[in-house]
Amino acid sequence: MPTSFMTAFARGASCIAGAVILAAGCGGTSSPVIADGSVSAPSDGGTLPDSAACGLPGIACCTGNVCGASATCASNLCVACGGPGQACCTGRACGPGATCTSGLDGVCAACGSAGQTCCDLGACAGGGCCVTAGITRTCVGAASPCPGSGGTCAAGSCGACGGLTQPCCDFGQCTASATRCQGNTCIACGASGQVCCPSETCGPGLGCSGNLCVPCGGAGQACCAGQTCGPGLGCGESKVCAVCGAAGQACCAGNTCGSASLACASSTCVQCGTPGLRCCAGNTCTVGTCNPGQRMCK
Repeated sequence: MPTSFMTAFARGASCIAGAVILAAGCGGTSSPVIADGSVSAPSDGGTLPDSAACGLPGIACCTGNVCGASATCASNLCVACGGPGQACCTGRACGPGATCTSGLDGVCAACGSAGQTCCDLGACAGGGCCVTAGITRTCVGAASPCPGSGGTCAAGSCGACGGLTQPCCDFGQCTASATRCQGNTCIACGASGQVCCPSETCGPGLGCSGNLCVPCGGAGQACCAGQTCGPGLGCGESKVCAVCGAAGQACCAGNTCGSASLACASSTCVQCGTPGLRCCAGNTCTVGTCNPGQRMCK
């Protein structure tokens, strides 16, 4: 079982080095303070600028749409995340035995056992093999036949194909964890400096940039999984983390900007609210009305 999703899940809302400084005050504990003065949520929650509690499941998200560990921000409310059937946590992270599925925001699904979806980086429990079945990648148990290859699954290999350094199976499949097909050979993927695994995935703390896994989340670094960055940073149009929220800057987490007169468009904060400009948050305009189909004020 890989550690990518477990490490990310345990990290929760922790801070990426260089992105924050520590200050006292959030229920008597040290809380990360972003350069703009807003406070992100430690694992036990935090406080908003008006001293209201934030960051825990069932209450408001902290500034920047941040929640504590095992919670994620949805419609300005922190909800439990990471378990099977729950929303994926920040960075498309799930708890042990689950992986993030179903689009950008995603839902955590049980993974790794025979018949279940493959876990992160194509891992299956007990030496199982990750094979493509329709549009999903599914685990085949050890000692079971691999569909389409004619081989028997053992230690991630489907007999004569699919394992690390082995030929790729039919349709360019590699069945071992953290491998991908390149030049009809299964090569290692997902670690720092290695090629990205299928679907542009990498191990913990890494993002896919130029088909290579590189450190992610800090200013000037690649965006992490789910187009996420560290506190006070947003994922720009070039998929690089940068200071966010002001006009012309990247949008912050949750496609938000730092002013009611700004809206997120193509990952960038732009002026909004008057005829000819984007509609502001909630499809509102300060002058005129919003055309929700075009999301433009008229």
